[in-house]
Order: sequence, then C-alpha cells, then structure tokens
Amino acid sequence: MDVEVSYHKLKYYANIIIMCGRFAQFSPISLLREAFDIRAVKCDPVQSYNIAPSQDVLAVVYSDERILIKFFWGISPRLGKEESKPPLLINARLETIAEKPSFREAYKFRRCLIPADGFYEWEKAGSKKQPWFFTAQSGQPFAFAGIWEKRREKDESTRCIFVIITTEATGPVSGIHNRMPVILDKKVYGNWLNPDENDPKRLKEIIKEGAILGLNGYPVSRRVNSVANNDPSCIEPVDSETDHKQN
Repeated sequence: MDVEVSYHKLKYYANIIIMCGRFAQFSPISLLREAFDIRAVKCDPVQSYNIAPSQDVLAVVYSDERILIKFFWGISPRLGKEESKPPLLINARLETIAEKPSFREAYKFRRCLIPADGFYEWEKAGSKKQPWFFTAQSGQPFAFAGIWEKRREKDESTRCIFVIITTEATGPVSGIHNRMPVILDKKVYGNWLNPDENDPKRLKEIIKEGAILGLNGYPVSRRVNSVANNDPSCIEPVDSETDHKQN
C-alpha cells in the first residue's frame, strides 16, 4: 500500500485505479463492537464496499476505552510552503516509518486500528488490470495498523487524519502486488493501541508477533475501478477472463 496522490477532491478518484488504495467496511456495528471490543461509538457508521483516499473512514482509538470514530484518509506532509499543494500520503512503509518526519511522531504516540472486511489490489490482465478482493481466512472483519494526526486546516477547523501502514506482500497477495497493508491479529490490538508503548523497536515486534498472513483472494468486477460504484456487487466473485471480455 505505497502511494502518493495529488491533493484534490474525491471525484478525482472516480475513474482511476490507485494501487493499494481501496478497501471495504461493511460489517454491522454489532459485529464491530464484538470484534474490536468497542465501548463507545462516536460516529455514524455507514457501510461502504469501495472506500478510497480522501474519505472519512471508521477507526478505533484508545482513550481510557476503545472508541469507534471517523478519520479522514490521507496526511498532507508539512513542507513549509503555504502556496504549495503537497501530495496526499495514504500509506506509510513499515520499513521506514520510524524515521520519516511525516510519520515518526504519530507512530510513537498516535496509533489506531482501521476495521476492514477486505481490500482490493489490481493484477495486470493484458492491456487492462483485473481487480482482486482479499479477505481474512476467518471471514471476519480485521484491522489494518494505522497512525493518525490531528491537523488544523486553513479555515481553522481541526480534523483527524490517518494513513495505513504497509509491508512486503506475502501469500496470495504477493502474486498480485509487492506490497500489502499490515493486518493485525486480535491478540495484539491492546498492545498496538496502548499509549505507553512508544519504543519504535517494540512496536515493530508487536507487528511481527501479531501480523495476520492468512488471506483469501478472488477476482471481482471492474466496476470497483470507479468509487461511484459502492454496493455489494463490488465484492462478488467473477471469472477474470469473462470480466476482461465484458469490460
């Protein structure tokens, strides 16, 4: 999940494919409460089958208890030039996150879980790209490892923004793409969210100890290429050759 994209409105993403930049959140709130031991819900959860950067996304944070809120997906790095429009960062590489100025403080002090039911990657298929949808083998919602910031905008409003941590692809994802999101097992949720865990080496140990590698993947319709399409048909399996002919 390594990509830098221009800082525009959401409609920019409607007709392009962003590598490692789409996923789904559609589990009901009752299941999310159970899966993530959520004690307080401070947002209005909405099912989405085709989440893209620059959208508001469900996230779990810890503040005396686990809270479900919404964060904006994408961090704009501080470049010191008011007139410039820096790229929107949506991913942070695990290998360098502790050293990067845009991420190192958040990595130490502001970590979150991003609930997901699956994520998309694209495989080269002739002159086009075939989307695949990857889920946990358990069939249950899982968590991307994320970091977040609180930023004040030019209009002086404040919003919370996040990126997803990525690592080298393994298992079925490696045949489609060389990167994948860091997916955490439930057993390390507490350690990852613990504000007292702020040693970068220990945090990487937590990820290593709790990363989920067992995934299933299957081709889906190219309808998912446009974020205008956001319904259950986005995650339905298709025959990749048939889909290639129809699109």
